[in-house]
Amino acid sequence: MKKKGIIIAIACVAAFASCSKMEGRIDKHRKMDNVVMTENRYNDGALYYTTGTYISEKWNWDGKEMYRVDYYGDSPYSENFFYDNRRRIVRTTVPAYDISSEISYDGRNIDHIDVYEAEQQLMRMDFVRGEKSINEIVCTYYKSVDDVAKLGAIVRGVPVVSTLGAEVVSAVAGNDVRMMAQKGSLSTKSGYTVRYALTWKDDNIVRVVRNDGAESTVITLSYDDKNNPYSQLMGYRELDDALFGFGMLCENNVTLMSMPYENHGVVDFKYSYEYEDDYPVKRTLNYTYNMLSSETWDSVSIRVEKIETMNYMKD
Repeated sequence: MKKKGIIIAIACVAAFASCSKMEGRIDKHRKMDNVVMTENRYNDGALYYTTGTYISEKWNWDGKEMYRVDYYGDSPYSENFFYDNRRRIVRTTVPAYDISSEISYDGRNIDHIDVYEAEQQLMRMDFVRGEKSINEIVCTYYKSVDDVAKLGAIVRGVPVVSTLGAEVVSAVAGNDVRMMAQKGSLSTKSGYTVRYALTWKDDNIVRVVRNDGAESTVITLSYDDKNNPYSQLMGYRELDDALFGFGMLCENNVTLMSMPYENHGVVDFKYSYEYEDDYPVKRTLNYTYNMLSSETWDSVSIRVEKIETMNYMKD
């Protein structure tokens, strides 16, 4: 895993759960065993890249407690999970990158999350609540843009900065970060803040408005009515992915996400599922955008397909 994603990534771990169930408790009715993944990319309908099929996730359980997830692929690593006496996740660590997050609760609900690299605080997330749900998330970053660039940790991390702030997904640490600062999107000093206003329908977020003080981004989402096995998983992996980072945010599974993507305008990310006993056993994501060919300078259609098979432990 590239370090640029993880610093802010782990910060945004649990952020957007509603109050209908105790926050920080993952679903133990069907325990995930592993996930098998294939990603394909097509250029004007012709396959030009594939990862092949491989195990992308392995969940490790001790009875009813999931204590570690091992991730595979180009940059394998593991994330550890720690719980309080109410079986809520209160801490996660990524030893390979010396990253940790501390999740603090106010009674039943998450109050704030503090994120550290070694012993230096990188970020804090505060949750502003209404009567039934989180109305706003306020993210304060303690690194300056220059420091972030030096770390290779551009603001691409997790939902609040990548998935929910998709206009920065394609930024490259260093020059692009400083260009964003010059436009006013980021402060060159430490302590800059980004706000996220959330609109809910039942137990799912259907609209997000990201505001960094200079510009706003709007994202809309739709869902199925089945159980989301990633709900309340307070780890950063799902959220670290700039495209697929809504896994643990809501009670149900995302079927459509519309948002600005790089310089391609608003793109529709479409998810389809196969189910067994109200849980997904297969998830397929498709999205398409146009770009100029580096060889012919003609416009070509790029389609990305990501297929994931979820395997659960047998009782």
